[in-house]
Amino acid sequence: MLVPIDDLNRTALGESLHDILHRRIDEGKVDILFNGVNQEVSLSVSALDNFYQGNLGILFGKLFTNGKIKYEEREMNSHYIKDDTLEDIMKWKVEGQVHTGEEQGWVPYAFEDAAVFRYGQGLYGWDLKLNKKLWHKDLLDDASYGNKQSTACGGYYITFSAIKKYNTPAPIYAVDPLSGETVWRTLVEVHCAGFEEGITASEDAIFFHGRYEPTQEWNLVKLDPQTGEQIWKKPGLSAKQLIWQDEHLFFGGNQHLFVMNDEGEIIKKFDKFADGVGWQLTPGADHTMLAGYADYAADRWNYWLIDTRTFEVLGELVDTIGNIPYIGGRARGHFAAIDNKRIILFDVLNGRQICEQFTDEAIVPLRAVSTPYGYAVLYNDDETNHAHIAFLDEITGEITENLELDGRATELFWLGGRLVVFYFWLLYLLTPEE
Repeated sequence: MLVPIDDLNRTALGESLHDILHRRIDEGKVDILFNGVNQEVSLSVSALDNFYQGNLGILFGKLFTNGKIKYEEREMNSHYIKDDTLEDIMKWKVEGQVHTGEEQGWVPYAFEDAAVFRYGQGLYGWDLKLNKKLWHKDLLDDASYGNKQSTACGGYYITFSAIKKYNTPAPIYAVDPLSGETVWRTLVEVHCAGFEEGITASEDAIFFHGRYEPTQEWNLVKLDPQTGEQIWKKPGLSAKQLIWQDEHLFFGGNQHLFVMNDEGEIIKKFDKFADGVGWQLTPGADHTMLAGYADYAADRWNYWLIDTRTFEVLGELVDTIGNIPYIGGRARGHFAAIDNKRIILFDVLNGRQICEQFTDEAIVPLRAVSTPYGYAVLYNDDETNHAHIAFLDEITGEITENLELDGRATELFWLGGRLVVFYFWLLYLLTPEE
C-alpha cells in the first residue's frame, strides 16, 4: 500500500505506526531530508505536519531494518510502503535459566537440533529444541584444564587431547553428537596446545597440525572422518592458526601467511606488509578472510581483506584498538571487533569504520556473533546487573532490537538458528519466532 507523505498525519498507516514514527523521529533515530539536504534538528509532530508540503524524505533504513517497512522516493514526493505480508515484528522466545550441571561450554558445533560443547575434562551434548542435556562424556586421558579446540566433519564432533602426553602420540576422537558415543579414536604424531591451533576440516577430511615434541618437528596429518585412518602425514609449518576455507588451508605464522591445497602443498605465501609479529585470521562472508598482525612498534594492527579463491587483496585496514577478536558479518568485507569497552563495526572492503556502540562505562560488551538478523551483541549492564542481547544492523550500525535477560551472562553462541547464552553453568536459549 503506497501512502503519500501528506497522508502521514491521518490514519491510513494506522495510528500505532504514526505514533512509532514520530517517537523515533523525536529520538533522532531517523534521517530527515528536505530537498536532498539532511536536517540536523529533530522534527516534532507538529513541525513535521507543517513541513510535508516540500520534497521531504524520511529514510526508513534506520527505522525498520527487518524489512517490515520500506522507503521509496519518487520525483516529487516521498511515499511510505507498508508490506501487509510481513505484519508481525520479529519476536524471540527466551528460555532460561537452565542449570546444565556442567562447566561453561566452549567451541560448540551444531548438528541440526543438537549441539556439542567442549570443556576442560570432556564434552556434553545439548538438545537445542527441548533445551536439555543429551549426554556427558569424560576424556579421561586429558589434563584437567584441557585443550578446547575442536571441529565438525562427517556428521561427527572431532576433538583431541594432548596437553600432558607430549612423550606419546596424541589421541583424536570422533563423537556421535546425538548419543555421545566414541565412533573412533586414533593416535597421531602431532601435539597442539593452543586455543586456536591445530585442527580444522573440509567436507570430507580432517586436518591436524602441530609440533610433535619427541622429534621437535612440525607435522600436518590428513584423516578420514569416517574411520580416523591417516591418509597422509607431511611436514608442517611454524604456524599456529589453521583454517580451511574455499578448498584451501590457511596457516597463520609468525612471519608469513601460508596457503596450501588439500594435498599439503604450499601454493601461496603472503609476507607481512609492515613490521609486526604473528597473523590473526578471521573468516568473512562471500569468499573472504581478514588477515592481520600486530605492529607493536607503531602500536597498531594491520589487516588485509583477502579473496580466498583468487588470493587478491581486496582492502586494507589499520586500527589501534589492540589484539582483540574480530567477527565476520554476512555482507562482504564487514567485520565487528569487541574489547569489553565497546563494539566497533568496520567495512574493510572500503577501508572505513562504520560506528562504535556501547561506550557507556556501565555497559560491558562481552561477545558478538553474526546472525541473519544482524550482529547479536551480549553485554552486561553494571547498573541493573542484567545481561542484554542487542542486535546491530551490520551495514549502518543501528541498534534494531535489545533484549534483557534475567541475570548476567558470560558467553554467546549462534547455533542451529538459535542464540545460546551462558552464565557459568546456567544456559539461556533464545529462538526466533517468525
